[in-house]
Amino acid sequence: MRVLHRVRRHESFIASGVYHCLEDDKPSGVVEHWSIHQLPDQSQIIRVDRDGRADVLNHSLLLEALRSADGYIERCDIRMYYAHEKMMREARATYNFIDEHVEIGRIIDAKERIDEIVALPPQTVIYPPVRIFAGSVIARLAARIEGQAPVFLPNTDVHSSQLLSGSVEERSAHFLGAETIDISGKHYAARHYQFGSSSQAASLWLDEHEVLIRSVYQNLNNRVETTILTQYARKP
Repeated sequence: MRVLHRVRRHESFIASGVYHCLEDDKPSGVVEHWSIHQLPDQSQIIRVDRDGRADVLNHSLLLEALRSADGYIERCDIRMYYAHEKMMREARATYNFIDEHVEIGRIIDAKERIDEIVALPPQTVIYPPVRIFAGSVIARLAARIEGQAPVFLPNTDVHSSQLLSGSVEERSAHFLGAETIDISGKHYAARHYQFGSSSQAASLWLDEHEVLIRSVYQNLNNRVETTILTQYARKP
C-alpha cells in the first residue's frame, strides 16, 4: 500500500482492508487499499491507495484524511497520478474544513497553485472520493430528516477544468433493513441502504462500524459496478 505519509509511532491500528471493484462481475482494474489509525486525542488518520494502474486510464489516487474524535473530517489531502500521455500527469489538493466553509489549495501538473473557498451549508456531510468513507456518509444521510442533506464532494473528473475543486450537492440515503450477506464464504451482519434516487440508486451494505462491505450500482452505460471488501482486519 502506497501512502502520502508513513504511519508514525504514536498511531494505533484500528482497521484496514482492500476494496475490489468489478464491472459486470469482471475485475475493473481498480483496487482500493485503506487503513485507519488512531491518534492519542482519539482522532483518526485514514489512508487510501486507489490503485488503477491495471485500469485503461492507468491512474492512481492517494488520499490521507484527518477525522476528529466525533467523526467529522477536518482535513484531507489528495494526490492523483495518470500515466496516459494525453492526460494531466499529476494533480494535488488540500482541503481544510473550517466552520461553514472549506479552504482548497490545488495544483495541476506543477502549474500555479489555485486557492479557493467553498461555502458549506449547515449540516453538510463531507464525502472524500474513496469507498471507505461511503459508510459513514450513508449512515449520516439516513439519520437526517427525510434521509437527505447537502454533501461536499471533490471533483475527480480528469477532463474537468475544475479538477480537485469541490461542490455541494443534495444527496439522499434510506435504510432498507438488516441482512446477513456472504462474501467469499464469510458471513457479515449488515445494514442495507439505498443511496441516490429510486431511478438510479446504489445498494450498499454496512457493518456495525459503518464500514462498506459490499455495494452494487448500475452506471449510465448500463454496466453493473460491484465493490467487495476483502482482507478486512480490525483491532479487537
